[in-house]
Amino acid sequence: LAAAIGALLIAAGVLWSGVFPGQATATTLGVDTDVTGNDAATLGSREACREVSVGQDFDVDVFVSGASDLRQWEVYFAYNSALLTETAHNPSFMVPQFPQTGNVGENPLYLSAALAVQPGQGANGSGVLARVSFHATATGFSPISISTNPPYGPYLNQASFTGPVLNAQIAIGQSCIGAPTPSPTPVTTPTQTPSP
Repeated sequence: LAAAIGALLIAAGVLWSGVFPGQATATTLGVDTDVTGNDAATLGSREACREVSVGQDFDVDVFVSGASDLRQWEVYFAYNSALLTETAHNPSFMVPQFPQTGNVGENPLYLSAALAVQPGQGANGSGVLARVSFHATATGFSPISISTNPPYGPYLNQASFTGPVLNAQIAIGQSCIGAPTPSPTPVTTPTQTPSP
């Protein structure tokens, strides 16, 4: 039953139920390269760049801050697969959700989840949506970016996230000093309806 409801939610194209409208300036999505202090309802200090060695295993978090009644979410998580191998991703820490989707090794990695609750019963505040595990395979800089827009185009009646998105990067075998600054994911500007 849970899987069927989840499939219906995705098919309906409602991808960010509860986070907005009206919350865009207060709600932020992002990637944190330092998972220390992060859990279901707490975020530690965010690091936009992490230095690792070739051969090292490490985690990064996809997080939300300032969520309001979060019941459904979906992100596309991209990285440089010539430098990093994704080894695992864990379900949302923030609320008990279904179905957590995504195939290990895909790039971009598709992550989504939904909670079968009524409006007003979703998650509020800040926390980790998903934790992604990597193995560093070669020297270089790998951007880590997330987007809420499907790479193949939006769904019919899709509700898009319109708040800020903070991307990050991994410095493999080198220093974060002098690394390119991660660019934010472009934010969709809502179309204004003219007055009658």
